[in-house]
Amino acid sequence: MVQIFPAQDFTETMDKVITPYVEARRQTGYYARVDGQPMHYEHISLTEEDTRSTGHRGTIVLVHGFSEGIRKFYETVWYFTHLGYDVWMYQQRGHGLSYHETKIPCLIHIGDYRSLIEDLHAFVANVVKPASNTAETRNEDMESTRNLILFAHSMGGAVGADLIEHYPDDFDKAILTSPMLQLDSGSTPVWQAELAARLLILLGKGGNFMPGAHGWEGKPDFEGSCTNCRERYDYWFREQCAHPENQMTGASVKTSLEFLKLTRDIAKPDNCAAVKIPVLLFQAEKDGTVLPGGQNHFIECIGEHGRLCVMRDAKHEIYRNTDDILAVYWKEIEQFLEA
Repeated sequence: MVQIFPAQDFTETMDKVITPYVEARRQTGYYARVDGQPMHYEHISLTEEDTRSTGHRGTIVLVHGFSEGIRKFYETVWYFTHLGYDVWMYQQRGHGLSYHETKIPCLIHIGDYRSLIEDLHAFVANVVKPASNTAETRNEDMESTRNLILFAHSMGGAVGADLIEHYPDDFDKAILTSPMLQLDSGSTPVWQAELAARLLILLGKGGNFMPGAHGWEGKPDFEGSCTNCRERYDYWFREQCAHPENQMTGASVKTSLEFLKLTRDIAKPDNCAAVKIPVLLFQAEKDGTVLPGGQNHFIECIGEHGRLCVMRDAKHEIYRNTDDILAVYWKEIEQFLEA
């Protein structure tokens, strides 16, 4: 059973315990689905001592959300490794050390949402599975490493949902946490926001920041953040200030339109019907970033394959909320993985 790190002195815990542990097991690299478009990844593998302690129960592929960095998930990685899973993470295009379609470092510009799904599929097919098969050959006495689990958050959750519809054999199970399955356009109706985006693109402004978005300002905003845990927020804000590759802020006009296309593709009944693996979907009760309707629709459409878990009092980034919420969250994850 996972023991949650207390929020008290969290930055010190990250610096002295979690990060050194992850870095000691970490290998980094790049892969390119398209020549000249490299994607940065990290593989956190279990040591022989880890395996003797926990066994090797499978492999997690972790897909981050919009404007996030890999290191933001190191606490999550710790919990997965202590459950007996090695973890692969990659930075999606437009993020951090991976390929950018724009020269503005803090702007996330996605020209075609389908490239996000194909990036993930290629990463699994060409990097993760070959390495896992090799590890299995070396460790024939261990539990199979072919138990491949998708863990995907927010924008990554949308990418993951679309992938398991179009590539149903890539994973054995999927955990979608606060997946972006319905955009929140605020007081502006979606049709108006879409029309405005299309007009801006026609005017040659598709690569500009969305109205209201802006570059990195270096100002903390815990109250407006996606977590209700001040200590976890402070740690990541410090990391953003120290590392420019983590200072991603806003979407381009074209990106917002592509995200809308992505959510519509996921919601199509025929696509939902293609899902054939168990899916655990976490919904944050106090999510101020995405709307719950798309998540409810997806779970309803995939039927017996899906289960919705509503996290009471949680904000969007459930994986770094307060200790009490994390305790419930990880209990649900453990039960799902063991089922």
